[in-house]
Amino acid sequence: MRKVRHSVYRPGVTTPMGDMNTTPLIDVMLVLLVMVIITAPLPNHKIGIDLPRGGALFPIEQKNDIHLTADGRVQWNGTDATLADIARQVRVASDMPTVPELRITGDKTARYERFAQLVSTVRRAGAPSVSFPGIADYRDAF
Repeated sequence: MRKVRHSVYRPGVTTPMGDMNTTPLIDVMLVLLVMVIITAPLPNHKIGIDLPRGGALFPIEQKNDIHLTADGRVQWNGTDATLADIARQVRVASDMPTVPELRITGDKTARYERFAQLVSTVRRAGAPSVSFPGIADYRDAF
């Protein structure tokens, strides 16, 4: 007598399945779907618009002095300005074909915290290079 194995997946059925195995077909279809998703170009919803750029608030020269006064005021080439004005000036100067020199100076009695804010603002605005003329004057201050 021949032993008949009962199927775990089909309880009570002892005859072989005559259906097609669709697992490899589904695997191939999923791989093809992933390939189509990867190779499909991404939609581009950008519209090119030339927006006006903000100009300089103050004249930009080849050598621009940013000075911090003793009472905490910031000056661009001798004209009072805010930190936002300084950031805007630095961005405009950085976009020029020949980048002008930026020199940061501070009064000896100016607060260090305010000076650090000024330097941080200039760096975040994208100044490619900054010089600190007269820094040797502070060498013996500490």
